[in-house]
Amino acid sequence: MRKACFIVALILTFGFNSSFAQTLDVEWGGLTDLEKKTQFDKVAGQDGDKYYLVRVEKEKPLERSRVWLESISKTTNGVDGSYELTLPEVYNKKTVYENLFYLNEKLILFVAVLDNIKQRRNLYAYHIDEDGTTKGEALFLGSIPIIGNTGSLYNYTLTPDKKKIIIEYNNPFTTYTGEPFVFKVIDSDLKLVEKKEFQMPYLKRQFDVMKYERGESGDYYFALRLHPAKSRRASRPGQAVKYEFKMMVFNMKRDSFLIYPITMTKFTPRTMTFALDDEENVIIFGQGTKRSAPAIAAVFYQKLNPKIEKFEVKAFRDFSKDRAFLAEFQLERNGTGPGEWFSYTPGEILFLHSAGIVYLTEQHYVTTRKIVDPKTKEETSVYYHNYGDILAVSVDDDNQMNWHTKVPKMQFSTNDNGYYSSYAATVDVNKIKLIFNDNQKNFGRVPYAKIKEVKFNVSLAPSGQAALATIYSDGNVDKAEMFQKSDRRVNVCPRLFIEHDGQFFIYGQERSDFKFGNFFFE
Repeated sequence: MRKACFIVALILTFGFNSSFAQTLDVEWGGLTDLEKKTQFDKVAGQDGDKYYLVRVEKEKPLERSRVWLESISKTTNGVDGSYELTLPEVYNKKTVYENLFYLNEKLILFVAVLDNIKQRRNLYAYHIDEDGTTKGEALFLGSIPIIGNTGSLYNYTLTPDKKKIIIEYNNPFTTYTGEPFVFKVIDSDLKLVEKKEFQMPYLKRQFDVMKYERGESGDYYFALRLHPAKSRRASRPGQAVKYEFKMMVFNMKRDSFLIYPITMTKFTPRTMTFALDDEENVIIFGQGTKRSAPAIAAVFYQKLNPKIEKFEVKAFRDFSKDRAFLAEFQLERNGTGPGEWFSYTPGEILFLHSAGIVYLTEQHYVTTRKIVDPKTKEETSVYYHNYGDILAVSVDDDNQMNWHTKVPKMQFSTNDNGYYSSYAATVDVNKIKLIFNDNQKNFGRVPYAKIKEVKFNVSLAPSGQAALATIYSDGNVDKAEMFQKSDRRVNVCPRLFIEHDGQFFIYGQERSDFKFGNFFFE
């Protein structure tokens, strides 16, 4: 027993190495004061000379926020232009902001008209200049119901070649009654390239579309999670809900769905995600549990070849006998119970240059607290966002799952939707690079159980320190301070991380000031 405890202690203490990590040589632009109560929301797009960012007001719903468009020079790392957008009117009706893209050197603005009489949200697209001036006629794209205060229910993605925009929408439902899932593909000239409506083959069922993609072939791919019937739902405290998972492929030539159940031997799937490889095989990963228990006991990997309509690989990585690894989930730093310990995202899939694959999934859960004003009795909700460890699992060139590891972190924020939390990941040949904000005390040889929390608050400047972690091809991990000593107070925003032809561009914030930089991985 003592020997086992000693081995666990060694793993927890030395499993995370920082002896070989190096800080980055970043070329920074000038430091600029960030306008109070605003923040950069997204990267709209880029070309060889510049990239565009969208800036909005903090703590405001997007449709009630002022919106700015910022042009950033890749040469100087400075702001070339900053314009507050004046949203256009459509048929003399005011619009609200939806989204903005920069595609093929054209700025495309999406706005919505809120028809409060018919309770409809009508979507339009415009070409605009940098100052927000509209060019040409509006393109009508769809109409969906206004549902309470939920905001927009339109979804936007890019095609794999990054040359077209996919707009998806459907009427919300609880039990499915045949509501169409509408997909519209437009090019940078605002021409409707394709329109497709799907009726899912699960009438009178409750389900979630966890992810969808449109392949280069034009076929559509869906990951579905089907809820159990009421009579089969978990009834005991701590018992996990047993969902069904399906991979659905809509073959455009056949004009029909092919449905593939996602199952595991020995385990029960609890979540899934997928990506398409260069040959448009469907690469599927997810987490598994034992006997519908909440604990993550395995990660599965499956490779579906839609051309021959068969799974070529079905494998899983079993953690259930790795006591030291399982013990890490249940430490006090990871939450108060199974619902928080094992709350991991469906994850993302990264393809290495050697044809290997790495699956990443991150602990994330949200807790809330109600605060009542003793005088007015007005109730306010406070949201606490918790972003924990990153779990990584490897698949080698021979489709063998050969290692698993964790990158420890502990991020906590209040009312900011995790703006400075989570991470950005990219492939560096056969390594994975992870960028995230950390506590300054977490560099060096820190025991896993002693990892310190870094806290963020929407009303305060960030107080963490940027970290760069590297996951090597053998599963070893190291971490270093991302920036030089002079920039130790600079925090990053993972959602604003940009890559172009091996060069990386990053947004850094130091107290109430910000700057942009670029770098290469050596």
